[in-house]
Amino acid sequence: MEFIWARQNTQENLQDLREDIESLGKRWQLDKKTMFNLQLIVDEFVTNLVSHCNCGIGIHLTITKEEENLLITIKDNCSPFNPLAVALPNLCAPLCDREAGGLGIFLIRKKSRYINYRRTDSENITTITLAIEK
Repeated sequence: MEFIWARQNTQENLQDLREDIESLGKRWQLDKKTMFNLQLIVDEFVTNLVSHCNCGIGIHLTITKEEENLLITIKDNCSPFNPLAVALPNLCAPLCDREAGGLGIFLIRKKSRYINYRRTDSENITTITLAIEK
């Protein structure tokens, strides 16, 4: 089974995506934990694109359901950005000493089974494997 979503990076489209993901979870009968993780991963990643890539980019999202995994592929034509190169936040440091940002990528990495990033021509392609809970 496959879900494809392609839109411009706007706040309005982000809200539509949230609703589409909710409907997808019901159609595919995903359990609550998998659904929560899927929503978190997609929302954090696409929110970063909406917030940090103000170049009117298009976002192409594909979610493929396999027997034990969801494969989430996000393509965009923004500036090169490798989420795997983002330094992990120091969660032990006091809040006042921490740098802003990075928690969304941290959560994506923690909830994912596997993440792959590659840059081809003018496109970022990030593939995230999320386990389907039994």
